[in-house]
Formats: sequence, structure tokens, C-alpha cells
Amino acid sequence: MKKSLPLVLLLAALAAACGQKTQSNANNSNTEAPFTQKTPSTEKMAADQAAENARNYAKLWEDIINKGQTQLLDTKFAENVVLKTPSAEIKGREEVKKYWLTILKAFSKPEFRIDEVFGKDDRVVKRWTFTGENTGDFGAIKATNRKITFTGITIAKIADGLVVEEIDYSDDLGLMQQLGAIPGEEN
Repeated sequence: MKKSLPLVLLLAALAAACGQKTQSNANNSNTEAPFTQKTPSTEKMAADQAAENARNYAKLWEDIINKGQTQLLDTKFAENVVLKTPSAEIKGREEVKKYWLTILKAFSKPEFRIDEVFGKDDRVVKRWTFTGENTGDFGAIKATNRKITFTGITIAKIADGLVVEEIDYSDDLGLMQQLGAIPGEEN
């Protein structure tokens, strides 16, 4: 009981502080500039914009990969876009375009499926599955003619209708195992 008393006191102090801060914020809310207050209409507009960003972003990737419309990399990505992957940070539209063209050259019959997509504010999150056949060189890995299924999650930042940042969390280990580049269950 003695050991848990300080924890209980700490939690009580935190709860009291949060209550005071909330009360203090409520008392000061009328002093804020009108443009900083969220009204139901601005909240709805923000939610509508986030939903539109999510729809457009999902369609963008379906068009680039499934329809081969790689020219969209030139028009829908900011010039200073940043792509962060588990193995690299790629800066600038031209470098990001080279990255994706390398992947599309390495994997024929690509299919990109958006498993789930949603947006909040200027961010879009997509959970995706990429399938293809490794018929071209992929970095130092020579073509294996193996079919692969690669999954991941991307968090993107959208500004003025352009992709300005993408952070990919993908199963690189699983991809390398499927290509036979490192030992795995199937190798």
C-alpha cells in the first residue's frame, strides 16, 4: 500500500491540473481571435477537405501504378517532396520519380490495391498491398521472375493539392525474402 500511495497522489495531482487547465481554457476561449475558433462549419469544411484529399490520394496511386500514368509524378507531387522509406530518405520530385520508375521497371504486372484510406487535416493514411512479378533488376538484385506481394502503410501530407511528404512503413524484410535476397521461410 505504501508503494502505491505516491502513484495515487501523482494521478490525483495530474487529474486536478488537467481540470484546472481545462477550466482556464474555457474561461479564456472568448479572448481568442475569431479566426482561431473552430465552428461547426469550419470543422465540416476541414473534414470535407480531408475526405477529398483521401479520395484523390487513393486515386493518384491507383492511376500511377495500375494504369501506368507515371506523368502524374510530375504534376501531383511538390517540387520539394520528401519520401521517407525504411531504407532511404528521398528528396525532390525528380528523385522520387526515379525511385518509383525503378520499382515499376523491376516489377511487371504491377497491381496496387488500397486496402484502407482516410484523412485528417492535411494528412492521409493509406494501407496498401502491391503485387507484381520481378522481371527486372531491383537495385543489386537481378530479376528473379518471382511473384511478390508487398504490404505497407503510408502517411502522406497534402498541401495545395500536391503531395509534399510521404512516410512509408513497409514490409521490406518480407519483400527481400520473397526475392530470395535473404533467407526466409520459403527459401
